[in-house]
Amino acid sequence: MDALIPIRDLADHFGLPLSTLHYWERRGLIQPLRRAGRRFFDSEQFYRTALVVLWRTTGIDEH
Repeated sequence: MDALIPIRDLADHFGLPLSTLHYWERRGLIQPLRRAGRRFFDSEQFYRTALVVLWRTTGIDEH
């Protein structure tokens, strides 16, 4: 099984505020796993987050 990454670590890795990851979750762009009320990300969601970050830097959005 993949190591699970806490949301704070993911945000720090990509230099994003937590609110951005929460927004992306509400929009269905990322889907964290929930454990004891906390959000965690596996390698697939880490990759998806990296894609969304790339889309933002290249001007591609979800519309």
